[in-house]
Amino acid sequence: MSGQRVGIVGSERVTEAIEAAGGEPVDDDRAFDTVAFVVAETESAITDLARDGLDAPILAVEVEGIPSVPIDRLEASIERIRHGSVPTMRHPVVTAAGSFDPIGAVFDVALMTAEPARISEFSVHCAGEEISRFRADGVVASTPAGIVGYNRNAGGPTVALGTGVASIVPIAPFATAAGDWVL
Repeated sequence: MSGQRVGIVGSERVTEAIEAAGGEPVDDDRAFDTVAFVVAETESAITDLARDGLDAPILAVEVEGIPSVPIDRLEASIERIRHGSVPTMRHPVVTAAGSFDPIGAVFDVALMTAEPARISEFSVHCAGEEISRFRADGVVASTPAGIVGYNRNAGGPTVALGTGVASIVPIAPFATAAGDWVL
């Protein structure tokens, strides 16, 4: 890996770990299409990378909800990558769309009514097919990485990492049998 370009979205300590492992840190996200992988230190960094459509693997550092490495083991993890094939895991991305540009989310996305106490109509689609339509105060869609957030508080199902599914749950549905979905 000597001189291998590694993208970085994080602090100086991440840069130091990459350099100590023999890598060349690249902190300009416009050059991430030329890196072997990207080290991301925060949930928001991973979210931004996914929104930007990054195609390179991401090594997460101390991020809740997904497999990640502690900062004190980052250099050793980069060394493991350097010495062989390390398995990767694909995570699903949920997309919310409406009267706005589509939003992709690695963790979760919540849509709420524009005004308090105003019920809106939402629909759930999977692979281009409408699954359900319901009225509620909002809806939250979560990947397995995001189920620890609003999904759990809204009573949504827990889904395991690596399953490639998403959890959809209405927020304060108008009907008592609105349901929730694993897609």
